[in-house]
Amino acid sequence: MVIEFPIGSEVVADRGYMDFSRLYDLKKQVVFFVVSCLENIKMALEERELRKNNDGSSKVEVDWEGHFSLYKSKHDYPNKIRMVQIWVEEEQIYIERMTNNFTCTASTKDDLY
Repeated sequence: MVIEFPIGSEVVADRGYMDFSRLYDLKKQVVFFVVSCLENIKMALEERELRKNNDGSSKVEVDWEGHFSLYKSKHDYPNKIRMVQIWVEEEQIYIERMTNNFTCTASTKDDLY
């Protein structure tokens, strides 16, 4: 079953959802997604300039963009992807969020999740 979303929608999914071909279908539909990443995702990444919120704050540690490294992942999602690393103070851990939206601030992606 394929769910269609209106153009410009923002889909938020848990880290158990790593169907890269489905994420690529969303991108082709001009639908944005935010996914919490699994630890074993292999990517070639370059750091992006970290943009702060209007108040100068940010929980975001690193903002990257790049491509998947493994053949199947790269085949299923051949385009550029963005990953954001966020520090969670309460749990004292880093978490990563993956998205196809390159225009919003990195902390906006975390706020959506």
